[in-house]
Amino acid sequence: MNLSPRTKIVGVIGLAGLVLVTLIMSPMLMTSFPSFISGGGLPDCEEVTQENEAASDGATSDIPPDYLELYRKFGKQIGVQWTVLAAVGKRETDHGRSTLPGVQSGTNYAGAAGPMQFLVSTWGGAKRIKIPSEFNGYASDGDGDGWGDIYNPADAILGAARMLKRNGAPENVRRSLFVYNRAWWYVDQVEEIARKYAKDGTVKVPPQARRHL
Repeated sequence: MNLSPRTKIVGVIGLAGLVLVTLIMSPMLMTSFPSFISGGGLPDCEEVTQENEAASDGATSDIPPDYLELYRKFGKQIGVQWTVLAAVGKRETDHGRSTLPGVQSGTNYAGAAGPMQFLVSTWGGAKRIKIPSEFNGYASDGDGDGWGDIYNPADAILGAARMLKRNGAPENVRRSLFVYNRAWWYVDQVEEIARKYAKDGTVKVPPQARRHL
């Protein structure tokens, strides 16, 4: 079949237009194609971190707000799971609410004191220590007043976070808890509480785990 010159020109223009449209649409198709295959994009690191650090409804209803803030603050600062830190506080003194000897004042039968139940010797040899000064222990100044007070929640929680970190957390939570209180039933109980405090029901290694004391 013979085509007229005009028909040939129209055909060439039409083909060129089709090629141009294809080139324009290709990047759009390539951009959307992976999402179509995967069923949606993956969450970014920030979203994963927020989910890992989220508290369950049980945690927010059980932990006093000021204690929850301290657990999360010092867990992140030191690089341990805040849920494990909070679980220790729950198991030891119900987040400072216990009226047993050694929580608000004095020591218990084992010589432990404060909301996180440190042995005075482990704290540094005294219940209240000037920071900084020379001592061997976990006395810490969590509230910035220049003293490590074994009865002060901020000081005690920071000290507990440092102790857990020094002894294996966050990678080896069970070892760190066993050093905190040398009984495997205690380790099991604290881990169970920690899972209940986590929104996703697990105890994960947090993103800040590589931080050092």
